[in-house]
Amino acid sequence: MIRAYLVDDEQHALNILDIFLRRIEGVEVVGRAGNAYEAIDGVKATRPDVVFLDIEMPGMYGIELAEIIKNSDMGIHIVFLTAYDRYAVSAFEQEALDYILKPLEMERLHRTIQRVQKEMAKTALPADQEGNAPAGHPPVQPRLYIRVLGDLEAYNERGERLKWRTAKVKELLAYLAVHGQTRVMRDRILNDLW
Repeated sequence: MIRAYLVDDEQHALNILDIFLRRIEGVEVVGRAGNAYEAIDGVKATRPDVVFLDIEMPGMYGIELAEIIKNSDMGIHIVFLTAYDRYAVSAFEQEALDYILKPLEMERLHRTIQRVQKEMAKTALPADQEGNAPAGHPPVQPRLYIRVLGDLEAYNERGERLKWRTAKVKELLAYLAVHGQTRVMRDRILNDLW
């Protein structure tokens, strides 16, 4: 089941998206908001799989909201739904899964849902013997253990030591380890390391 949260300042557009998504099997609308500020609290409370997001909204643009959602590290996919094509580059810089132009078409929305399903399948737990995926479990992520005292070393779950292709790769891992859970933008990394 895909859990969707909807954000649009136009009530009519919000209602149409809600109706269309409820017609698609395997999609549950878990919340909706009329502006980005409401959406921040709503997304934290509902922890959806995907947020359908308008771009031009009063107060805070959808691009800014997408950045906040991505920085929250909840693994939420972003789909922009807008009447303007001029924001496409900015949207994909925010790692948007899709960019749909209004007016909304059911066939196009189906393709987006299929894309969301594929992305979710990449992080899902393996199925049991009957082929059912476990419900209510967060995606399993491989673990990496890093020792930073002395010489930097990294190990996987089996205790196998990582080998460095270049010294710069090792330096990048150390840089990211120092920043912990904080998201660091690409431009800052490039500026700091090079």
